[in-house]
Amino acid sequence: MDACGSVLVWSCSKEEDKQIDAKLQPIQKIAAVIPPTPSLIKTINRFNPNYTPAGSMKIDTLYKISGNVTRGKSDSLIKFELGFSDNAYIIFKHNFVKGNNYAISVPVNMEGYNDDCGLLGVDCKTYFPELEIFTLKSLNLSSATDLCSLKPLLLRTSNDNVVSWKIPQGQKNTPKNQSKTVNLSFTANECSNYIVFRASSQVSKPTYLYLKNMKITKTSVLQFEGEEEMCVGTTQTIGYSASGFIINIPVKWYVKGGSQIVGSNIGSSVTIKSLGNNGGKMGFFSCTDTIDGFEFEVRAPADFQILGKPVVRPLEQTVIYYLPEEIGLSNTSFEVSGATVLSKTATSVRVRINNIVNNSIPIVVITAKGMF
Repeated sequence: MDACGSVLVWSCSKEEDKQIDAKLQPIQKIAAVIPPTPSLIKTINRFNPNYTPAGSMKIDTLYKISGNVTRGKSDSLIKFELGFSDNAYIIFKHNFVKGNNYAISVPVNMEGYNDDCGLLGVDCKTYFPELEIFTLKSLNLSSATDLCSLKPLLLRTSNDNVVSWKIPQGQKNTPKNQSKTVNLSFTANECSNYIVFRASSQVSKPTYLYLKNMKITKTSVLQFEGEEEMCVGTTQTIGYSASGFIINIPVKWYVKGGSQIVGSNIGSSVTIKSLGNNGGKMGFFSCTDTIDGFEFEVRAPADFQILGKPVVRPLEQTVIYYLPEEIGLSNTSFEVSGATVLSKTATSVRVRINNIVNNSIPIVVITAKGMF
């Protein structure tokens, strides 16, 4: 864990021989959580069975496109009723953000029928409907588009993700009521909004599908690259990377709280400057400014002390400032302003205070950085 501390040294004509415990100046820590956002599970329990213009669609809601689709009863959310060569469609709207893994889990009850039974009604063959769930990543709907005009199969491309549940037809002694949780998983390599459910039947008698409340699990595949801690007034460049995901795409960065963007906020990386220890967040938008992206928190780390003389004379030949051994810092470095560095060790710096210039008393700031 990185850390830093500072001591302010006043120079005047009076010599002081005592040591001080100099508290560090305000610093802040940038903590990049990997992944930057935790997994999120959301339950979807809203369905609109009416024909709806696209402009009236709400996020995290299922809508009817076509076919015999109604509200379910008991513990089911949606009911499909299918006849011979029937198709029925519903569409789901959600903000699928580039850089996340999504797992969509849908409990389904399937009701087929028995036919072609032998003597005494045994050895019946069973027939079932079918279910497909697929993304439509390239679909962009105008506000005036009526959902009933959509032809989802014609809009599906090779870039879309598809999962299906199909039971072999005509098997003997198979229960006509089946249950399964159908799972669609994909990594969003672009921002999109829609998933389609297609229920279909190629059998001669009515069959049914019942969908229960589904769940969406979202997990980031991205991580931030940069130092975890910063001292006040310092800058660093933050970027991002991913596993199995296209990176170095320009994004729009933002800060909240005790940091400032230096230069452009558009790019595959951003330079930030720490302003104080009041914390905050920073991150970037993956899609638009109104859709959540990825961010991590800024917070202050533990402090430590620099020991040395608080008041010295200009041109004093040798003044030593050092770190107590008990704090246990490694990879330490010192930065000095207002004085000339004579020598350094891993835990101390020896300086000579600069002379008075234009009747101005020199002020010396010594900063130590290291890792706990």
